[in-house]
Amino acid sequence: MKFFLITLIFFFNIQSLSKADDIRDFEIEGMSIGDSLLEHFSKKSIEDEIRSEFSYKYENSNWVQLGVGSTKDFPLFKKLDRFDELGITIKLDDKNYTIHGVIGDILCHNDINKCMLVKDEIIKDLKNTFAGLKVKSWKKKHRMDKTGKSIVYGNTLSADSLEFKFSVSVYDMADDRYNDSTQLSINSKELENFIKYEAYK
Repeated sequence: MKFFLITLIFFFNIQSLSKADDIRDFEIEGMSIGDSLLEHFSKKSIEDEIRSEFSYKYENSNWVQLGVGSTKDFPLFKKLDRFDELGITIKLDDKNYTIHGVIGDILCHNDINKCMLVKDEIIKDLKNTFAGLKVKSWKKKHRMDKTGKSIVYGNTLSADSLEFKFSVSVYDMADDRYNDSTQLSINSKELENFIKYEAYK
């Protein structure tokens, strides 16, 4: 059984569902960890996005994050019902394009209060759906902003009964050219370990 997030205005309500203890049972916009990206897009579209200026390649690694959006500007075009954009992380040397990370991004158009409200609603609904979730909150400067003025307000949600963690973060961008946003993300253990121990050395 697949698990879906449902948007009502910009608030989130998660369906009343039975316990999910497998990361593959959780979907963001129809995509789950462990899926082949080829189940959702053509090989040509995937390769076009990998080559595009909007893909993010982690330095000195095979990891790349691809953008998915509901406008024709995206090679990976998909009608999105609940998020403004998606970020999908795969490995460049994987010919099956297995999904290791999914990020759902809600743009708040430089309205940080809206971002915080959306974050609180997502966390509330996740805790109502998955029993025993514990929230660990943190705050740090955005790595990509060399001025140090952009702030990330992060929340990691985990439970002893789950093999995976959720991340719900708010990005408060100092430069008005970049939107504030709220992100819901989930990663495979392999990607989680890469980001934690290798990506930003």
